Amino acid sequence: MLLRDETTFDDAFRASAGPGWNTQHVGQPRGEHWLNTWFTGHYFQKTRLYEVPPWDLLVWHAPQPGCKLSVAETPEKTPFNVDLFATRYAWEGDVRPGQRRQFVQVLLPHAPMRDASPLAAGIEALANRPGLTALEVAQGRRCELCVLNPQGHQFETETKSAGQLRTDARAVYLDLDNGQVRRALAIGGTHLGLGSSELFRSAERRDFEKPGAAEPE
Repeated sequence: MLLRDETTFDDAFRASAGPGWNTQHVGQPRGEHWLNTWFTGHYFQKTRLYEVPPWDLLVWHAPQPGCKLSVAETPEKTPFNVDLFATRYAWEGDVRPGQRRQFVQVLLPHAPMRDASPLAAGIEALANRPGLTALEVAQGRRCELCVLNPQGHQFETETKSAGQLRTDARAVYLDLDNGQVRRALAIGGTHLGLGSSELFRSAERRDFEKPGAAEPE
């Protein structure tokens, strides 16, 4: 899951801003802008609802100058029979009216592993500025390209896996296997190109989808 949060300040003051993520466990090692988390139980009014499958969640923040990842040293007590560690990737500084800041996160579920560094190393921000984000998430032969471009501006960037990505779509998702497009989705665009291929072109903005082949049962 790709998340893009943006805020615009209306006044001049000293600010601290950034996304927070609360979890029951935070693993080691952790990076300057990522950490690995997991839950051992979900509760409601002190009643355990169900067992949690053995699965972890990598929380990866697109790196930004001046931002710092912090994890609470001790858990916060809650009334629900579970303690939570507060984590945050935050920027602090003086802001002015009209100034914009953007924060981008990838939430990547994965099988439990002691060291999630290889997964974090496979994520790269191709673009990260207010109003636009583009990421490449690579694991082995598989690669996913994601773009959030709500204003629909013309955008071009080089990817590691498939050459140049070109689009004016408001959102793009591409799933590649060994450099070949398996699935594609573009929302509200007139064109989408990758490398030497043009996946679609239209005189008017529209949605485009190339569904993947059905998985064998």
